[in-house]
Amino acid sequence: MTSASPVKSYSVIMFSDAGYAAPTAVVARTIADRCEPELDTVYFVWAGLDAPPDELDRYLAGSNVKIVRMPRKLVEGLGNASVGHLGSISLARLHFASILESYPIRQFVYLDGDVDVLGPLAPLGLLPLAPGHIAAAGIKEELMPSGNPEKLKSWARHLERLGLKPQNGYFNAGVVLADMEAWAVLGREALAFYWSNQGACRYLDQDALNAVAMPSRQRLSPRYNFQRVFFSLGLEEILRPRILHFNVSWKPWMATPFTRTWQSRKPFEASKEAMPGLWNCTYPNRLPLPRKAAYHAGALRKTVKESFGSAKRREAFLSNLASTCFLDGAFGPDGASSESDRGSSWA
Repeated sequence: MTSASPVKSYSVIMFSDAGYAAPTAVVARTIADRCEPELDTVYFVWAGLDAPPDELDRYLAGSNVKIVRMPRKLVEGLGNASVGHLGSISLARLHFASILESYPIRQFVYLDGDVDVLGPLAPLGLLPLAPGHIAAAGIKEELMPSGNPEKLKSWARHLERLGLKPQNGYFNAGVVLADMEAWAVLGREALAFYWSNQGACRYLDQDALNAVAMPSRQRLSPRYNFQRVFFSLGLEEILRPRILHFNVSWKPWMATPFTRTWQSRKPFEASKEAMPGLWNCTYPNRLPLPRKAAYHAGALRKTVKESFGSAKRREAFLSNLASTCFLDGAFGPDGASSESDRGSSWA
């Protein structure tokens, strides 16, 4: 593997249509307002058919967040596939290279809108990537390779349809570190794979990215993508997560006791007066009451279920961390669970 060149600055890219625009804008502005010297610009790619609403422009005005509209023709070409609350709008990120081609973006951190960033992103954004590579963290099937045998078999069959094997791993695409030149290539390849294998892509663009990018993927530790399924393991003191990812069930802007703390919800609550229209159509707020009740009930059942057997899951998780080399140098055979970040210190 060719050695990576030093990185002195980075960008952040997020995107949304109206369904997630409000929380995405809050996260984007929170990152920008920290004024990290290493951060160039936070780009908010608007992937809606209509122009961005005025309230979004007003909310982000004066911050280091630049709204870039995705061409309507590209939005229309995304199709109308859906998996749960995921829609084909998620394919928009595979077009970043063309949407943002006029901007001087080299290395960037991509973030989903349902995250809570707990401090500066420079320790992640400045990590040196090998040429042509991206970095992303694994999901529970990669980090905790144990569980229900039938579910594991089902997961193996899913990976086989993507041309992967369980030992290849599988990453969550909600937090990705990439170079724009490499992303342009991978984006084109992932789009081609998706359109040729839609039946196999249960998780849309994330499946397509895993199918084409696995040989060029470097592993990030769960410190930089601490997914909601890990919350029940009681590992925060050991892992010291930097990015919480609410990729299942409750979101950080939802007023339930399971989303974390009031501190996590404060910036979202504070923005509701400024963006009332966007908050009114934010998922899952836009669900009818009967469906919303079922959504919360299902999430509650899942949370309770996860709390049982957490000791065994925790042991498998820690064992895997100890034997895996991560790009960010945390844990693993050559790392440690102590602070190992580069760049800015964390609050």
